[in-house]
Parts: sequence; structure tokens; C-alpha cells
Amino acid sequence: MTIHALRDVLTEQGAQWDQHIDGASAPCDYGDSTAEYAAVTQRAGLHYIGHWGRLLFGGVDYIDFLHRMTTNHFVNLQNGAGLQAVFTENRGRIVDVGAFYRRDGHTLAVVSPAARQSLPAWLDRFIFSEDITIEDIGEATSAFDIMGPEALALTSQVLNLPSEPSAPHQLVDCPSHPSVWLSALADPSADRKSTRLNSQSPCNLVC
Repeated sequence: MTIHALRDVLTEQGAQWDQHIDGASAPCDYGDSTAEYAAVTQRAGLHYIGHWGRLLFGGVDYIDFLHRMTTNHFVNLQNGAGLQAVFTENRGRIVDVGAFYRRDGHTLAVVSPAARQSLPAWLDRFIFSEDITIEDIGEATSAFDIMGPEALALTSQVLNLPSEPSAPHQLVDCPSHPSVWLSALADPSADRKSTRLNSQSPCNLVC
């Protein structure tokens, strides 16, 4: 699903779009804030993150490159695993924060909206003879979180998943939709009856 297709679906459901400083836009209102809050605290709700950057890293040398350019350990990152990391400059200043998922010879990075264009340009300054590709797949894909106590159950039912996420940022095999990148953003073993939005085992999907 492209980002434009998802935007059309959300607009049909009453989404009102707000323009961000970086030029991207995201839904700010669906017309009933009480029902929206009830959905994400009692059942499940969709949180649009299509305006966030999605960069696909590839090439023989990209793992070592990400290991050198960020604060986390990429060298031993296994296929199907994910992590969070911070891009920093040589003086320690934070350039951007991202979530990274490795699968089939590539790693998907979900970065801030403002970094979608600036981050690849900044990284290119440090690529010389290495075999590294950085592809912006933002227009060709869409992205959203499913949040709420029923998020995992609903996602598993809709996508016919053989299993649920076992750990934060662990990719889930999705045989019926092989192009989908699906992971849990919080500990799946957390109390699913909690009303705190950051402890609802939300799922992140890029498709």
C-alpha cells in the first residue's frame, strides 16, 4: 500500500490533516476525541506514522557502516531482529534517532519526518568505496501503529499470523503478506489491560 492510498482511506474515515513544520502532514483529528481515546485505551486504534521516514539500507558493507555511524551494536544483528539506535556526529551531537529492522539482506530504518531527506545526504558524506545503498521508500510504502489492549490480537487475526511478536522490535513472519514489516513496539508480555498508551503492546506495520 502506498502512502497516498492509506491517506485516502483515513480521509474517508474522517481524518483532518495537519501540516507539520517539516512539510509532512498527519491526522490531527477524526471528529470524536472521546471515541478515539476509548479505542486506544480499551480496544485498538490506528496511529498514522506515514509522515515518518523509511529508509532501506542494502549492500555488502552497510551493517558495518551502521555499526560505525550509530550508538548501537549492528554487527551481530540477526535476520528478523530489530533495535533502536541514534545517529551521532563526531562531537556526539544527535543527528537523528531511528528504529531498525533486518530482513533478507536489507535493513529498514524508520526515522523522523525531518530526517527523511537530510539523513541520507548526511550519511553520503561518509560513504567512499563501500558497497552501500540507501533507498527512500517513503512514497512507495505506508506505515502505522496499531495501539491498544487488543492490538496484537486484532493484527494477528487480520493478517492471519502464525505467531505473535515475542520481543520488542522483533519482526514477525507474515506469510500471507510477505511485503509487510511487522513488529511489536513494547514488551508483548506487558499487562494488556493497562490503559497506559506506552504499555499496550502496540504493533508497527510498514507495507
